Amino acid sequence: MHAYACLLGVLSAVFAVPVFDQLLVAIIAVEFLPLMDAWYSGLIPYPMLLAIQLFIVGLQLEISRELWIGHGAVSVPRPVLGQALATHVLLPEAGRF
Repeated sequence: MHAYACLLGVLSAVFAVPVFDQLLVAIIAVEFLPLMDAWYSGLIPYPMLLAIQLFIVGLQLEISRELWIGHGAVSVPRPVLGQALATHVLLPEAGRF
């Protein structure tokens, strides 16, 4: 399970870095990053978007922790659930590209 925890940790970092970059732009307008207008669509108000993104990062970190220690809801293999998710979520999304 450590390999899965490490992989999820890396993927979480890939997701979290732009989230924190956006926060830097919103709060202190750092010059080395694009302005808010360059990436923010305005579809969801930014405070709500930030809360959703931080929730996702927190969830990813909790899942990584559970996988690392081998105890928790996600550390128990569920092949039927995995097969269902792969068939009904991952494959249709991959087909879009």
